[in-house]
Amino acid sequence: IIYHPKYSVTRMMQIRAELPGIFQQMYRWLSVTDFVMNRLCGSFVMDESQACRTLLYDIRNHCWDSELVEAAGMTGKLPDVIPMGATAGILKSGLASRFGMRRDVAIVSGGQDHLCAAIAVGDGAPGTVVNSMGTSEVYFGLSDQPRLDESAFAACLNQGCFADGRYYWIANIPGNRRCPLDFSEFRQQG
Repeated sequence: IIYHPKYSVTRMMQIRAELPGIFQQMYRWLSVTDFVMNRLCGSFVMDESQACRTLLYDIRNHCWDSELVEAAGMTGKLPDVIPMGATAGILKSGLASRFGMRRDVAIVSGGQDHLCAAIAVGDGAPGTVVNSMGTSEVYFGLSDQPRLDESAFAACLNQGCFADGRYYWIANIPGNRRCPLDFSEFRQQG
């Protein structure tokens, strides 16, 4: 994924630098959707599409990149990763009672907005390209393999993976320019 200050690792590193005491006390890092799932069912999980957006996820091996996680000081602080659409847990019984709901309500992970929308309207086959417009306009495509080379980086293609073995790329239309940092510089800065 192309470095951008909006991704999770930059927030983690900002807390680590500016609020070291709070950073040391942090039990888990959760995105907003992960926090909501935790409050509903108690699980500390993140769907894979959100994990890809942290800048700490290894899309080839479908796991946290231990080297990057350690460099960010996040060892042991990241949630388990589950596929988009996987069951995160069952609604807490107290919440079910409070809202008059059945006690067996499954809490299911969602996914990154453009990915969910593109999958919903596309056929899901590699080679599919969709124009998705929301808070930003992007092109989204599916492939059998990630394209992790200089040409993909130069085109500012953000890439990620799905648990079923498919990969995706996203090209943010306004961001289609040479990025300010290349990945090797970001990795060296830790």
